[in-house]
Amino acid sequence: MNQGRILYWDLGKSTFVKKDLEILRKSFTVTDYTFIANVKWRLPFEFLRQLFIGIFTAGSYDIVVCQFASYHSLVPFLVAKVLGKKRVIVAGGTDCVAFPSIDYGNFQRPYLKYFTRKSFEWATLILPVDQTLIDYEYTYTEDDYPRQGYRNFVKHISAREQVIYNGYDAQFWKPGEVSRKQHSVITVGANLGSRFAFRLKGIDLLLKAARRLPDWSFTIVAVLRPVVNVRRISQCIGGSYIVWMYTCSKCSWCNAHDGR
Repeated sequence: MNQGRILYWDLGKSTFVKKDLEILRKSFTVTDYTFIANVKWRLPFEFLRQLFIGIFTAGSYDIVVCQFASYHSLVPFLVAKVLGKKRVIVAGGTDCVAFPSIDYGNFQRPYLKYFTRKSFEWATLILPVDQTLIDYEYTYTEDDYPRQGYRNFVKHISAREQVIYNGYDAQFWKPGEVSRKQHSVITVGANLGSRFAFRLKGIDLLLKAARRLPDWSFTIVAVLRPVVNVRRISQCIGGSYIVWMYTCSKCSWCNAHDGR
C-alpha cells in the first residue's frame, strides 16, 4: 500500500542509504537525489538545483527526507516548510556532535553548524540511529564537550523524535565454525585517509595497544577505495605483527580472530 510520496536527499549512495531506500520503496513512492558536497565550488549550483527541484516538483512529493542534517538539508527543508510539507532527518552521527580534539562533527565547523542547526529546527520528525545522538554525557576524554548529541547544540527543536537503530545482516555476520587464531585482533575502519577518521575509529589506540602486546597480532581492514584484490601491507610495531588490508568482504576473516 502506497503511504505517500517522498523526496529523498543524501550525500552519497552508501550501503545504509541504499538499504533505507529499499525499505522506504516498499511503502512509499520515492524520488532520490544526491547532493555533491565535497566539491566546494559546486555548492551554490547544488543549492540552486535543490531550489529548482523543490519548487517545480512540489506536486510530486508530500515528505522530504534527508539522510543526515547538513548542507544538503537546508534548502529542501526551507521549501517544504513554506509549502507545508513534512520534513524528516535521519540523524546518523556526525550531524549530532562536535569533537574539537579531532576536528570532527558538523557543530565543529562554523558554516556547516548553521545549516545543521536550522535543519534540526525546521524538521517535523527526527530519526536518530541511536539514543546517544540525542543527548548523552561524554566522558571518554576531557578535551571535548562534556555533553554530546544534537539537543546540546540546537536549543529550539519542536520535531517528534523516534530512535530507529541501524540494522545488519544477521545471516551473514554471525560466528562461524572456523579455527581462531589465538592472541589476534581484527578491526575495520572506512575512509582512514580522511583528516579525522584515523583517530575517530581508534586506530591510534590500536597501534598503542600493539606496542604493549608484543605477542599479539593485529589486522586492520582499511576501506579506502575499491580494488579488485585484497592488498596486504605488514609492519612490526613494538614486537606486534600488524597487517593492513585494503577492503575485505569475507565474514570468515573476522571469525578467524579472537578479538573484533
